[in-house]
Amino acid sequence: MKAVAVCPPWVLCISFLAVGLTPLVTSAAECNPIVATAVSVRRVNVTQWQPVSLNEIFCAGDRIRVGDRSRADIALANRAVLRLEQNITITLGGVQKEQTFLVDLIEGATNFFSRATPALEVRTALVNAGVVGTEGLIRIGNTQTEISILDGKAVAANDE
Repeated sequence: MKAVAVCPPWVLCISFLAVGLTPLVTSAAECNPIVATAVSVRRVNVTQWQPVSLNEIFCAGDRIRVGDRSRADIALANRAVLRLEQNITITLGGVQKEQTFLVDLIEGATNFFSRATPALEVRTALVNAGVVGTEGLIRIGNTQTEISILDGKAVAANDE
């Protein structure tokens, strides 16, 4: 019997999670991936947050949060990468037309890297941004949303 995916996969790759918690090593062969519970997911229709594992698969509607002194990378199916900074919460919105991935940024900041066009649409409480570029940053403040594009362009709009 053939397995059928019920939603587009989002793969989470954990990287450099717990700063200062590993001893010094002398070679790359001695390094082991660090997976900490400071990254968690709240699945669609579930009220409890659960720890995330390396290479976890997510679906549209899943909410991911990264705690203090932690980081996480999400590799999207179109090869775009979201680098989630500490103290961030996002909701994965799914795939829109033309392989554009939708992300709701609730709090915090994310860097993104992509060679796909169009790659990403980010919604915040203050502004929505359609990103067509290879590298940038989106950060939410108390009264503003900062969008920095290092390479490419972004189209930003709000409902007002």
